Amino acid sequence: MPSSNATQRALLLRQLVERGGSPMTIKPSPPAAPPRFEITLGNRHGESSIRITNHGNICQSFAGMPTELAVLLRATQDPAWSVQEGLRDFLKHHGQHHALFFENADGRFPLEWAPDALYTTKTELDILGSHVSIAACCLRFGEVQPNTYACLGFAADLDAKKLGPLEHEGGWAVYDLLYENSQREQVIEPEDALSRPLALPTTSHQRDGWLSSERPTGMARPTFSIPVERFISLQLDIPLHEQGRILRSVLLKCAGREVSLTDHRHSGKAPTYQYRLTFIPEAIPVDASVLDLRTGVLRAECWLGESQGRPSVPIFRMFPFLERAKPVSSGLKAKKRRALLYDTFFQMIGHHKPSEARKLVKACIAQEEFRPFKLKAEAEQILQRFTTPALEPSVRLVVHEGHWCVVVNDWAKEALLYAIPYMLWGPSLFEGMVEHDEMSLPLTTLYPLLPELHAKLQEVGIELFYQDQPITTSQWDCSIDARRASSIDWFELRPELLCDGVRIEAKDIEKILERGGMMEADGTIRIVDQNTQAILRAFAFLSNKPSMEQREHKAVVRVPKLQILDWVALRKRGVTVILPPADEALINRLLHFEQIEPIPLPQALDATVRPYQQEGYRWLGFLYQHRLGACLADDMGLGKTLQAICLFAGIKEGIITSPEPIQGPHLVVLPPSLLFNWEHEISRFYPTLTVQSYTGKERTSSFAGADVVLTTYGLIRRDIAILEQIPFNVILFDEAQAVKNIVARTTGAARRLKGYFKCVMTGTPLENHVGEYYALMDLCVPGLLGDYEEVKGKMKAPSPALLETIMQRSRPFVLRRTKAQILKELPPKIETDLYLELTDRQKSLYQQTVTKIRSTIAAAYRSQTPAQARIIALTAILKLRQICLSPQLLSPSHTDLSPKLECLLDRLKELLDEGHSALVFSQFTSFLDIVEQAFDAHGIPHVRLDGSTPTPTRKKLVQQFQEGSKPSVFLLSLKAGGQGLNLTKASYVFHLDPWWNPAVENQASDRAHRIGQKQKVSIMRLLMRHTIEEKMMELKQQKLELYHAVLEGATPQGGGASLSQKDFDFLLG
Repeated sequence: MPSSNATQRALLLRQLVERGGSPMTIKPSPPAAPPRFEITLGNRHGESSIRITNHGNICQSFAGMPTELAVLLRATQDPAWSVQEGLRDFLKHHGQHHALFFENADGRFPLEWAPDALYTTKTELDILGSHVSIAACCLRFGEVQPNTYACLGFAADLDAKKLGPLEHEGGWAVYDLLYENSQREQVIEPEDALSRPLALPTTSHQRDGWLSSERPTGMARPTFSIPVERFISLQLDIPLHEQGRILRSVLLKCAGREVSLTDHRHSGKAPTYQYRLTFIPEAIPVDASVLDLRTGVLRAECWLGESQGRPSVPIFRMFPFLERAKPVSSGLKAKKRRALLYDTFFQMIGHHKPSEARKLVKACIAQEEFRPFKLKAEAEQILQRFTTPALEPSVRLVVHEGHWCVVVNDWAKEALLYAIPYMLWGPSLFEGMVEHDEMSLPLTTLYPLLPELHAKLQEVGIELFYQDQPITTSQWDCSIDARRASSIDWFELRPELLCDGVRIEAKDIEKILERGGMMEADGTIRIVDQNTQAILRAFAFLSNKPSMEQREHKAVVRVPKLQILDWVALRKRGVTVILPPADEALINRLLHFEQIEPIPLPQALDATVRPYQQEGYRWLGFLYQHRLGACLADDMGLGKTLQAICLFAGIKEGIITSPEPIQGPHLVVLPPSLLFNWEHEISRFYPTLTVQSYTGKERTSSFAGADVVLTTYGLIRRDIAILEQIPFNVILFDEAQAVKNIVARTTGAARRLKGYFKCVMTGTPLENHVGEYYALMDLCVPGLLGDYEEVKGKMKAPSPALLETIMQRSRPFVLRRTKAQILKELPPKIETDLYLELTDRQKSLYQQTVTKIRSTIAAAYRSQTPAQARIIALTAILKLRQICLSPQLLSPSHTDLSPKLECLLDRLKELLDEGHSALVFSQFTSFLDIVEQAFDAHGIPHVRLDGSTPTPTRKKLVQQFQEGSKPSVFLLSLKAGGQGLNLTKASYVFHLDPWWNPAVENQASDRAHRIGQKQKVSIMRLLMRHTIEEKMMELKQQKLELYHAVLEGATPQGGGASLSQKDFDFLLG
């Protein structure tokens, strides 16, 4: 149809001729040539295209175009239309009516539409030397058509000059996946879309029963090649149940010849991956001069013959994704939540039942940490995304020894490459992870656990490499020849260390320890296990002794006599230690309690000595005879005083002797409150001992005729100039926690006393930190734990190695039995924490005080030393503890009964009516005043003892309580009444306020729960909920762990027990 512009132009011309306005004559135009339309298909610039021309001119409008071509042209111009569908409809109905061409870089070729010439597709994989060639092939009747090109769903066969339908493109799915993944950068960001699984899709994109590609059909598929190692790293995984169908779409070749797949899976010769972890210390940074600033990498590797591969990208990409991906919410990156996700992930790998995997996911997100719904949904999505590929058995198409073969994927074994290091280092292993196969940690963190990592990997058949060398183990032979003349106090040690028969020098030992127990010899890397490393550290310590010299071509080292126990302990690690016979016998008796020879009890002793007390007496006698010193640390209430009296009696009767005559009395140093108790116990059990008290203003240092001298810690500090001149036989420190501070004046005075044998007695040898334990042990066995200046810096936060050394050295000189171990007949002790609510007035006052002291504590830690800040903080929070007891302690105008006092009165009235007596402890004497006023007002019978009570009065108060015919209450301050008293009349104990140290509380409670108690003892702590008291109960656990570590050999989870700024923030939180 003519255009409107042409019609108007013709009209204007006619008007001009009619008017004579122009002499021009319009000549008729020649007749138009008949149209000649051509359709050209082509592959240019990597994309398939189609164009329609008329006489060689590209058609851009529908003018003069047949309807079928207009529809086809519309399909190429309108994005809403499908070019491929438009071409297919055109060829189906009009394919023979117009000329067809195919154009590429080589030219333009005519084609004939052949609807019956069906073509199929396959991906050709050809091994050409060190590369794999990958091509998208077209086939007809099963034969590859070499000069055939795919375009818009059709095959242009240039040799046959035909254009035929392409039956399906599913055979190119492998090509498309390999091409897409081969374009990846070396490092893919975790959120990159290309980090999805390389495994072929199964049923989501099918047409006519054939697998179709996700690649746009308009894209060309040029042949390309990649190195064999790169092909293996692309991880072409095929679900096992789809293996036959997918492999039929692949044409395998070697050097241009078609080959069949080598499948050895059922013959026992199938190639399998060998798994290894490779340890690579990173290069030293320019600004790093110490080991602490260096890091090391653990690289997970999967080896097939000589080809190195990586663990599965779709599965184990989870680690860098969770650590670094921007789409992951910050809440999910919290360490505890990440740890839960990693734990669940490792459990899921290897489960081939989706139902079991779903249960694990459900159990994970049901935990309290994933309470917010958003986190729950996100966690579930991440777990499902990265574990789904591992839930189905699959094989991998690989090149092995120049042949095509399939290898079974072992996801569970691959997971062990991560799970075993994770067991040792936890979630920090994956922090900052960039590559999914590289885990990085500081060398100081990696080195100590490498031997354990090596052992665990060996158990599951995984190798550990150091860079490119395998790590192996070696045979170590260690020996120490220790010699000592009978008259000297040191040993001469001759250490010798052999590795696979080769002597190791001292300088080599230090290098091995610096490298975390690795050494290079004979072209291999040897790793030293933890046991041998402990031996090497001991040998290195020996080699650094200044007294070392060379004799008989061997290093000779002198060590103090008592420290030989360190080297004897190495026997447990397989070291041969040779000792003189006499020393061997002595050490055997020290280390094996049962080998100490029996010592008869003193004949004049008037006491029933239990079997465990006889063992303690025998042990003390043995140490006395060898002048070694002792720490008797039995639980409170087990009769330590009686065991000491037995020792004094045994010496007096000549049953226990010393190698040389000893002059002078025994000296017992104790708190003032125990003076009467010792006098009473000696007169009761062994009255033939003459006792003299060195107390009072009329005291005299003339001890002639005295067997035992009793004095106090305060007096030895005051009179040390006199007492240090007097030689004593046994010096015994009772309740020795009074000298636990090694720098205190009292402790210094105690150390200046001179005696043949020293013994400390305490039920709590460690209250706050290991430095206290050191002070007590160095008092009774000087030099045992080494020089104080060398170890004092390590005492506040002791390492496991230091704790092990302390326990190892001190164990023969410490005797500790607990009531749970010994007194099976002792009635049970029931402990209860009763939480009460603050009154409204208490809450208001408490919150106001918290606000005030929080800034005080923060300022103290900013401007003061940690020790000074700690004192300021403890003083500040004292107000909070007083509020919990009664606001009246801060403001006398608050006269209301506090919840604690009200609860105490109610319970005591009931207990007294039932005939029970009770002990009531508080650290605040000011609160005891308030309690005592309430007792008077309510008619509750009671007595009271605190630090201000004179010593003679204390004895009367205890007798009054113990021997009274009616039930009553004993009010006690924790410090004054918490030690040395026997108050077994009471069967109930109330603690009105918690103390930092559980040992002090236990010692106070055991005034009632001790030998002589016939009733069940109930201990109740009154605590205020949501206050500092509730937080204190949690912090006390740290001290309890440290206490068990030193005295009972447990391993503490934390360091020292001193309070830090973080602890104070926790208390105020």
